[in-house]
Amino acid sequence: MPTIKLTDNAGLDITASSNSSNSSLNKYLESALEFHFAALSKDVRDEVNVQVGDVNARAFPIKLSAAVPAHFKDGESTIAVKPNAAASIDLVAGDKAADFFKCLGGIDGPAGDVVSFGFTAGIEAGPSAKVGDVHFGLTSGQQVSVTNFRRVAPTDSFLDAVKQTVSGITIPRDIDDLHTLPPDNICRIEGRSSLKFSASVEYSFLNNTLASVPLEAIPQSLKVKAQSGAKLQVAVEHTSGHQLTVWRVSDKTLRLGVSLSDEAGVSAELSVSIGLSASVGGEDALAFAIRQISPSTDEEMARIKAAMPPSAQDALCGDIKKVLEGATADDLKASVAEAVEKSREADHLFVFGVDLDALDATSADALTTALRGDFTRLTAGDVTLAGVKEISNVLTVSLKTTHSLTIHLIGILNFNDVSSFVQRSKVALNEPTGEVVLTAEEIRIVENRLDPDHLREVLLRSAVITAGAATTAKDPDFTFKMVFFLRKSHPSPSDIVQARNALATVGSADTNQQGSGALSLYLSLDLNKKLSVAAFQNRTTDDYVRAGQSAMKALLTGDPASEGRLQLAGRAINFWNDLREEGSGANIERKLRDAGITDPAAMVDFFAIDWWAQAMGKVADALKRGSGLQDAEKEALKKSEGGFDLPWALIATYLLLASGNPHVDCKFSRVQQSLARHAP
Repeated sequence: MPTIKLTDNAGLDITASSNSSNSSLNKYLESALEFHFAALSKDVRDEVNVQVGDVNARAFPIKLSAAVPAHFKDGESTIAVKPNAAASIDLVAGDKAADFFKCLGGIDGPAGDVVSFGFTAGIEAGPSAKVGDVHFGLTSGQQVSVTNFRRVAPTDSFLDAVKQTVSGITIPRDIDDLHTLPPDNICRIEGRSSLKFSASVEYSFLNNTLASVPLEAIPQSLKVKAQSGAKLQVAVEHTSGHQLTVWRVSDKTLRLGVSLSDEAGVSAELSVSIGLSASVGGEDALAFAIRQISPSTDEEMARIKAAMPPSAQDALCGDIKKVLEGATADDLKASVAEAVEKSREADHLFVFGVDLDALDATSADALTTALRGDFTRLTAGDVTLAGVKEISNVLTVSLKTTHSLTIHLIGILNFNDVSSFVQRSKVALNEPTGEVVLTAEEIRIVENRLDPDHLREVLLRSAVITAGAATTAKDPDFTFKMVFFLRKSHPSPSDIVQARNALATVGSADTNQQGSGALSLYLSLDLNKKLSVAAFQNRTTDDYVRAGQSAMKALLTGDPASEGRLQLAGRAINFWNDLREEGSGANIERKLRDAGITDPAAMVDFFAIDWWAQAMGKVADALKRGSGLQDAEKEALKKSEGGFDLPWALIATYLLLASGNPHVDCKFSRVQQSLARHAP
C-alpha cells in the first residue's frame, strides 16, 4: 500500500495512507513517497501535538522537500515528484479561510480553519498520449502543484488533521476520483494548462442597404431588416496558469471551480472563435446570415435551396462563416480577455455545483471531459446537464455588452427579394473595419478580403445612387449609410491632421484621443428618405462643388503639406467651371499651373469633387423636373480619377445637411501594434 511519509529524521514522523482502494494514493502512486522537513525549532515540533485551536498560525507554512522520486501515473500521463521537490504544510485560519473559499463561489456560514498539504512535481505525457490524456489540460514538461485542503475544527488534533489531509491527496482525473475525495476535503491542481470553455456574446447586426446600379424605385417586394440581434456562442481556448479546485461538500455533492494562477497571462495566450464548423449561433451559417437580413427567413431559404446546388450552398456557408470569424475576431478576443482578467477580482472564472448521484451518462461524460481541461459543455449556457448546476460564471456577468456589426448589402436594392440578391452575391470581409460585405457588384476580393481602395469607391458610388432612389414618393422610408474608412500602418503627419480635422468637423470627441503608431479612422453618416430629399432639393451642380470645396478646406486646414491643394478649395465657382470646360487632363493641369496651383494632388481633388458634384447635380435636376432617375444616376458610375482616400464626399454631404442634424458614427485610434478593427 503506497504511503506518504513526512519526517525530520529526529523523532517527528507522520505517515499517511488510505484504506480506499480507489483513492489517488492507491490508484496512481506507484511507490512510497517521502518528504523531509527543513530544520524545525522545538516550538514548531511541539505544535503538531496540540489541538488545531491552539496552533500558532504564524509558524506556517512549514516547508519540506522530497527525499526520493515517485510517480502518480495513469495511462500515458504522469505526475513525477523528483528529489528535492518542494512541499509544505499550512494552516489557513480566520478571514484568510473565508477568502480561500472565494475560488469556490464563497461559503455559507463560518469557514473555520483549513489545513493543507501540497507538493510540486513535473507533468509528463508519454509518446502515445492523446489530447485529453493529461490531467486538467496540463502542459507536458511544465511544473504542477498538487494540494489537498481539509476543513478542521478547533478541537481536532493537529497531528491527526495533517495525516488525514495528506492521505486525502486526490488527483481528479475522472468521476471515480471525485467519489473518493473525502468529505470536507478540497483538492487543487495548479499549473500551466490549455483550457477550453464557452462564452456567449450578444451582437446587433446593422444592415446598410444600398443600390449599386441606377434604378427608378426600390422594389416593393423587397423586405430587409434595418437591424437584428443574435447571441453568438464563442469557443475559447486559454493557455496559461490555472487552478482546478474541487470541494467535497457532502457525501453526494461537491463544488468545482476554475481560476487563474497569480502569474497567469491573458490576451497573448487566448484564442477565440465562433466555432469550427460551418454553423453560427446554432444554425447553418447561410440561414444565420439570412435571418439577420430578412424578416422572412424560411421563405428566403426555401428559394435559395431550390435554386442553388448543394455544393454552391456549402461553399457560400463556408465563406459566410469565414468572414464572420474575421469580422468578430478582434472584438470577441478583447471582450473575453477583459472578462477573464476581471475573474481575478472574483477569484474564479466559473464554479459549478455537482450532485454525484444525479449525474447521467451525458453529464458524467461532460464532467470527465472538463477534468481533462475541456469545459465547453459545462459552460455552454443553453445546455442543461443532469446533476450539474452553474453557481457562478464571471464570463456571463462580464460579457453583457452588446457588440455591433455592420453588414453592407451592396446592390440589394436592385433585387426583388433577399434570396435573389444572396445567390448573386459574394461575401467578403472589410478588414480595416471588421465589417461584413455582401455585394452583387464586382469588387476585387482575395481570400474573402476586399481591396479597401476599391471598396471605398464602390460604397460612395452606391450611396449616391441610393440617395437618389430614396427620394421617390412611392418608396418607403429606410436608413442607409455613407461610409468612409482608412487604416494606415505608418501614417504621415498629413494623415493625422486630416483625420483629426474630419472628426472635428462632424463634432466627434475622438479628436482628443492621443497615441502614436498606426492610424484607424471610421466615419458613417446615417441617411434616410428625409435627408436624401434635403440633399437634392433646390440644389445645383455649383452647390455641390462649393460643398466639396468646403469639405476640402475643413480637411486640409492646418496641414502644411496641403497648402497647394487648399488654393483650389478657395477658388471661385467660375474658375472651377472654366477648369471643367478645359476637358482633357493636360489642359486642366496647364490651367491649374497657370493659376499657381502646382500640387499634383489638386488635380485629383478637382476630378473627384467634380465627378461627385455632377452626379449629384444630375439627380437633383431630374428630381426637380420630375424626369426619370436612371439616366441621371448613371453619372455616379462614370469613371473618376481617384480621390477616394479622403472623406471629402461624406463631409460635404454632412455640411449640406447641417440644418437637419445628421448623425455620424466615428471611430479613431492610434495604436502601436497591429490595428484593432472598429465598427460603429
